[in-house]
Amino acid sequence: MSKTNISLFSQILGRIDRSICERISEKYESEKHSKGISNWTHLVSMLFMHLGGVESLRDISNVWRSATGNLSHVGVNRAMSKSTISYKNKHRDYRYF
Repeated sequence: MSKTNISLFSQILGRIDRSICERISEKYESEKHSKGISNWTHLVSMLFMHLGGVESLRDISNVWRSATGNLSHVGVNRAMSKSTISYKNKHRDYRYF
């Protein structure tokens, strides 16, 4: 992922009102069992997968690990492993998304 792609993705994410995300998170208690991975990080990962046409958890995990220096531009503190993404998909309330 190039720096240009990260910047464009960051601009897209900038259109999302994070206070709404926080209210939804509180409503559905979707930070439960978060294991240090915030709703925001999970949302960013899922949006990236969708917009980037990524088809597997392994692919998203590899892309996130290769872009570690640029993750802060999209509000993500650390890259998630495929097992973490899988766990989050299974345990986080779908209504948050």
